[in-house]
Amino acid sequence: MSNFLTQIRSLPFASAILPADAFVVDQDNITKQTSGAEIIALTQNSFPQSTFSGISSTKFAPNISVITTTGFSTLGDSGGGSYVSDALANAAVSSAYPAFCTQSADGRYWRLEGLAITVEQGGATGVAGHNDQPATQQTFAYAAAVGIEKVCFGQVAYELWMTPRTTAASTVAPDGMAIVITQGVDIEGCPTGTTLTLKNSVGGPYATTNQAVSGAPWYGGGIFVWPNGTGSGTLSRLTMRRITVAGAIPYTLSGTAPAGNTGPGQTGVNVTGKGFWAQNVSIGSIRVYDCEFWGFPGEVFYIGGGSTSYLFVDDLRVHDSPQSAWNAGNAKNFTVNALKAGNAYQAAEQLGGYGSRYSNTRYYGSYGCTINPTPIGGNTALPYNYPTRQSSTSAPPWCEMTNVVFEQITQVLIGSYVRGNVETTDASLYIYAYPYNCNTSDVSLKVVAWVDYNTDVPAVVLGGPPTLTAPIAGGSYGNYLPAANINLDITCKRTDIAEANGRVGDGIYYSGQIDANSVQVKVQGEVRYAWSLSGFPSGAPIPLTTLGPIKAISQPLGGSFVSPVPATPLAVSVAYGAYVVYPTAVGTGSINLVSSSTYQDGQLVTFYHGGPGTTRLVSFLADSAGLNLARTYTLYQQGDWIRLRYDAIAAKWGVDGYFSGNTATAPLGAAAASDVLAGTSTALAITPAAEAGAQAEQTLVYAATVTPALTTGVNFNLTLTGNVTLANPTGALSGSSGELRIIQDATGSRVITYGTKWKFPGGAATSGVLSTAANAIDRLQYTIGADGNFYCQLLKAFS
Repeated sequence: MSNFLTQIRSLPFASAILPADAFVVDQDNITKQTSGAEIIALTQNSFPQSTFSGISSTKFAPNISVITTTGFSTLGDSGGGSYVSDALANAAVSSAYPAFCTQSADGRYWRLEGLAITVEQGGATGVAGHNDQPATQQTFAYAAAVGIEKVCFGQVAYELWMTPRTTAASTVAPDGMAIVITQGVDIEGCPTGTTLTLKNSVGGPYATTNQAVSGAPWYGGGIFVWPNGTGSGTLSRLTMRRITVAGAIPYTLSGTAPAGNTGPGQTGVNVTGKGFWAQNVSIGSIRVYDCEFWGFPGEVFYIGGGSTSYLFVDDLRVHDSPQSAWNAGNAKNFTVNALKAGNAYQAAEQLGGYGSRYSNTRYYGSYGCTINPTPIGGNTALPYNYPTRQSSTSAPPWCEMTNVVFEQITQVLIGSYVRGNVETTDASLYIYAYPYNCNTSDVSLKVVAWVDYNTDVPAVVLGGPPTLTAPIAGGSYGNYLPAANINLDITCKRTDIAEANGRVGDGIYYSGQIDANSVQVKVQGEVRYAWSLSGFPSGAPIPLTTLGPIKAISQPLGGSFVSPVPATPLAVSVAYGAYVVYPTAVGTGSINLVSSSTYQDGQLVTFYHGGPGTTRLVSFLADSAGLNLARTYTLYQQGDWIRLRYDAIAAKWGVDGYFSGNTATAPLGAAAASDVLAGTSTALAITPAAEAGAQAEQTLVYAATVTPALTTGVNFNLTLTGNVTLANPTGALSGSSGELRIIQDATGSRVITYGTKWKFPGGAATSGVLSTAANAIDRLQYTIGADGNFYCQLLKAFS
């Protein structure tokens, strides 16, 4: 049998001669062998002739509507197709796309039809050393012209040689691009994946340029989206499956920023040399499945200007660039899974957009990485990356991260509206407003920070602008704002290599203006410093940093270095979560706590004795500067420690815990009334003052609903100026008891309603009714059971 066959539907046939081993299909769709003289069979073509060149020498009866070929080179090579003569088949289409439309001997035009076509049908071969760019580009252009929805690559590899570039390198233009997309299309590789390797214009390596633009070498780009041939307008969709586009220029991170837009050894001319590029285009949706772009002098994956209504990625690898590997711009409604971006100056540069969701994503091996999902509103009076929202009633433009990893990245910049859980290795998260967007807010992250080959790097740097009075850089609207509404849970860890080499990281650094009231930070794990200040403004409030289980590494006991001088108080402004103090001589030195900053109520700091010996002592004197202690506490030897808690009302530090191995001279620290009420400390002694303070009657302020807080006292008084609901108290401890003295005002007849945990003999309606006379006094006595209920009796009408 001939290995190039033609099947023609809609008999009867025009007169022709048919080889004896050919097949035809009759009107009943029955295939049969014939030796008749109905048609001239198309002879086998040899590349690079058209896949259907025999049509031009054939006459077809008027009722013949479809011609089907089975291949252009060998059977089953994906080159076959169906050709129709319709309104879209004309001289203009034939002239523009000769590989897909031709004229038969009877004067009719025939064009390739179908929902999908292959680049082989355009003449591509997948043969090494052959330039498949012209055939590939004509395939995409023809699909756009006649509305075919999918372009397929049938082979595993193709070479695309760069076309000449005459437009300035910094200009958005299609010349010099390997593939130009002008209409919505699905792009699909072969089942095992297809690699499109870019070459220079004569077939050499892509990195070996042989073109010059504006007097400098120019490389070219990969897939370029250029709707309507004008660089503006809209695309309904763009889908890519199993496609690799390889510029194949490896990138080695130097650790410094490139000078301008830089290619391999070139400066300022390769901003257009991107792997995937959509510019100033409105795209309904972009979907990417199992694709890779790598080795470009420009950004590897870039969406800029215009808008993308929906971006879906499942398994995308973008890497090797002196610029950004991943820059999806202001695309909105991201759903990105299994993205791997790195080996670039910036692993990612997400500026703008909203509704982005990243899962199982890895950013790696880069100098920087920027995740800043704002702005939305487009207020021209504000800098581009100032955090804004679509409107005052719209949802926040969250960037949500689930199992996102940052590895070996010097600086990861996190902007506003980012939340989720991330893991870092030798990378620091900079939640840092100044000078990038003047205000960072609404960030909630759970961070697991690993140290591997680096050391002394913070897991997080949280910062705001240096002042709150300067105008916003780049605009005239408003003032700088402090970093605000931020919640961080940080766990610091070390790999076995880091541990073997003594490498350790830090928890969090604070810098600049921060709204301490709306910032919550927890640090735990293996650290050098749990928290510290770096360039913190004088007088600025410091956020509350709570500590989970801490294993301090770089010093045996953790903390920074302070060396008090014996007999001369050393003033320490608390800027770390812990200190190791080293007395410099035999005798006793002392420490005062002073600070120009303000701390949050309950902030803790710990001082450890670092040694040596037992003859160099460090004392914290009762009522010395910055301290509010009932007695003097002394650290006698290495391992002794004192933990201090800040009292915001007194603006002084009190003792929270104390330990000394010198048992003969180390009494327990004194508990405060709050310690007695909390009932949790096992290292403090109860003094008469603390006991009396815990029992002192506290005045409740009247409101329609009153909720007693048992962390402030157990005995209360309340004067009723209206009816009241007595809610369930907070901070209840089983076994505690107390009373509430209830006083009617001069009007009287005030009624009380009880919360669910208040229990009375026979019920509240029976034995919980108040006296109603004006100025009447009742006493509500209670004991707290193990079940959390308050078992009460009401003693009435004291006079």
